[in-house]
Amino acid sequence: EILPGGSGGEVQEDLAKWENAGVEEVLDLMAERGGAAAAKCGCEALTRIAKVNEASRVSAVDSEGNEAVLEAMEKHPDDPMVQRAGCNALKALASGQERQEAEPGVLEAVVRAIANSSSSASLLQSAEHSSPLLQSHEESSPPSRLAPHEEALSFLASHEQSSACLASHEQTALLSASCSPLAALVPFVRKSSSLPADDSSVELTACRALSLLVGRNQNNKIQAASAGALDAVSRVMHQHTGSKEMSEEGCLALFSIASNNPANCAALVGLGGVRLVLDSMDAHGSEAGVARQGCRILMCLAAYNEVHKRAQVAEGALEAATIALRAHPSSPPVLEAAVGALREIAGRDSARLATLTTLGAPPLVQQALEAFPGNEVLQRRGLSLLQNLRGSVGSMGSGE
Repeated sequence: EILPGGSGGEVQEDLAKWENAGVEEVLDLMAERGGAAAAKCGCEALTRIAKVNEASRVSAVDSEGNEAVLEAMEKHPDDPMVQRAGCNALKALASGQERQEAEPGVLEAVVRAIANSSSSASLLQSAEHSSPLLQSHEESSPPSRLAPHEEALSFLASHEQSSACLASHEQTALLSASCSPLAALVPFVRKSSSLPADDSSVELTACRALSLLVGRNQNNKIQAASAGALDAVSRVMHQHTGSKEMSEEGCLALFSIASNNPANCAALVGLGGVRLVLDSMDAHGSEAGVARQGCRILMCLAAYNEVHKRAQVAEGALEAATIALRAHPSSPPVLEAAVGALREIAGRDSARLATLTTLGAPPLVQQALEAFPGNEVLQRRGLSLLQNLRGSVGSMGSGE
């Protein structure tokens, strides 16, 4: 990205200045230069500083680094590079503080980054299917080698009615009321939504930041849910079903918000969270990360809630967790989560325990316990589940 300046030499000098600047100088540069380029570079510089050591992180926070990042994200809500750099900065500035309450405005900013990327893609994909103009452009245009923003400008300029409304400012299309913003952005969305989310996407970066920022703090969980995090994360997971990374990070974000919070668990179930998680596990269950995070959500949703247990049984959660057990026999984290999910969902219900026996879960649990005798979490959960299974068999045998 080109910073404000003239020749290439000046640009290089500016980049070097950002890379070597301390906290105060970074904040001064962000305030002095303004614009998306400075916002992005400033957020990246704050991320670098926060990662040096704990003293540097604390210094950046005390110098109002969070406030500078939030201001940058608020000023440039539609710039994906600023939003991604901002989420990374907020995550770095909060690193290691998983039990502390998030700084004011931080969770809301990250949720907005997720929601904006999701709503833009949904709106434009819908318009793309309904607009004859956009469909004809798709059919008549050869594959483009332009950058997304350049392709958007090219598309507008190719239509006489739209070209009169075209203006340029910092590589952004500014449209008058008579122009269609959907038309301007469709090429960008067509590219971004057709590809799986990767490390460069706002959605994936923001979900990772959200998981860390929520941490284990109940106030953070409540605040994130109130900001619409459960719905926002669910939407981007639906939009990137082909991405194993998005499935894993999305499940982790949902787990962070829902775990040990009955109200958030109920809200997630109401949003179709059980089906969403099971679809992710079905599509990417061979990936240990997806299997683990999916099972962790199933486990927390089932805890202390019979209605949620019934919903999960009806959707096939017992089968999904058993498949995870079978697919990852050498992964203790997956085994812990899968056995925990089976124990919570089945409980002492004889019908569900019988289903587990039919699915072949008991020998898989036994194998896991034998493979990792020193894993206290796995041993505790596995022995409890096997005890319930044996009790169920004994009860049926005695005619109870």
